[in-house]
Amino acid sequence: FFFSQGTDKYEHLNELLNNYSLNGWPVMPELLTIGSQQYAEECFQLDGHWKDFVDNHQELSKSQKDHQEAIWELLQTELDYIRQVKVIIDLFMSCLYNLQNESIFNEIKTEMVFSNIRDVYHANCELWANHMHPVVEHHRKTRQPISASLLREGFSKFEQIMQPYAKYCLEYDSCKEYIKKSREKNDLFDKFLNWGESHEHCSRFSLEDLIVKPWQRLTKYHLLLKAILKPIENTDNEDLKADINSMIDAVEQVGVQVNRVMKQQVEHERLSNIIDRIEAYDAIEAPNDECMKLISEYTRVESLLTCQLPGCGPQEFRNLLREGGLKLKEPYSRMDVHCFLFTDMLLITKPSRRGDKVKVIKPPMRLDKVMVHSLRDGGSFLLLYLNEYHVASAVYTLHGEGSRSWLDAIKRAQSDY
Repeated sequence: FFFSQGTDKYEHLNELLNNYSLNGWPVMPELLTIGSQQYAEECFQLDGHWKDFVDNHQELSKSQKDHQEAIWELLQTELDYIRQVKVIIDLFMSCLYNLQNESIFNEIKTEMVFSNIRDVYHANCELWANHMHPVVEHHRKTRQPISASLLREGFSKFEQIMQPYAKYCLEYDSCKEYIKKSREKNDLFDKFLNWGESHEHCSRFSLEDLIVKPWQRLTKYHLLLKAILKPIENTDNEDLKADINSMIDAVEQVGVQVNRVMKQQVEHERLSNIIDRIEAYDAIEAPNDECMKLISEYTRVESLLTCQLPGCGPQEFRNLLREGGLKLKEPYSRMDVHCFLFTDMLLITKPSRRGDKVKVIKPPMRLDKVMVHSLRDGGSFLLLYLNEYHVASAVYTLHGEGSRSWLDAIKRAQSDY
């Protein structure tokens, strides 16, 4: 499809979109499909209703019928969901890539719009084609009610299959915000999205509505499986109930892992903000410039807050548990300090005159080397830091509003650590 050099981008976009409307959406660029698993189109068909394939279905009890309805809803909604994600890829993603090949929207970062939606799509295609569709085919051939136990094998691999969801859910909010800002700043991009959203396959959903579907689907699996379990809870079919409960456990475990990854991301951002707030490490003084250069490698706050937790495995991460102001008293001085309580350490800093900036004024203290005791005045506590020989190497008294809750928080953190 050729255009004169004088055609501006707006007219160029109009002609391309009209072409897509008349002749069909363009395919995904070949380089992006290399290595992708291909499935037969007929695999993604689910015509009729479960009753159409079950002989003498009218003889089933109400609980048996409810059980079959719940299984059918899981299968039907899975296929509906796959089709919705396919619309995102075929209508919005593929068209956007092809428009960029025409030098339109080169300023749009596709990964910021879609994240890894194609990996998510292929994950659900694998779940359907390899584990759900065979159950449907078996059901059609035998003319018997669907056995939920046949789905157990697929859900036993749920954690492995659904790995792309962690990245997608982690980046969902930033993608949504990027789409919103891009629409506001770029009239052509807004026009393109409006064109796509007006298509019947979108069912009046906006792109923002569609990209939340993976998140919604992931959280719905356990509800669908519990609905399958409910009609048979009072029966004596223990094997079937055990199979369904194992599937529920599998999907809930994936949800827990995704939430854990997202929490880690939040904590990582909080740590990054704290690192940005710390101006300097003033906990030690070098006698001269030569010594300062030699020790500079060992006074980096970023290394301090991003290193692995001492005594813990790589799966454990540092979280900020509490921060706030206290008053620090030493034998010959007292000052206002700002303390940070982390999973594994206590960091004492001094507020700077520059906004919320702080300076580290005491070496970081590992919580398993800290001893705290409430003092008789009731408003302060003693903080004792022990070295590797279990000998006191530093002692401070801290007081101020909330000192009691600080003492309790440190003890809780020590117990958890």
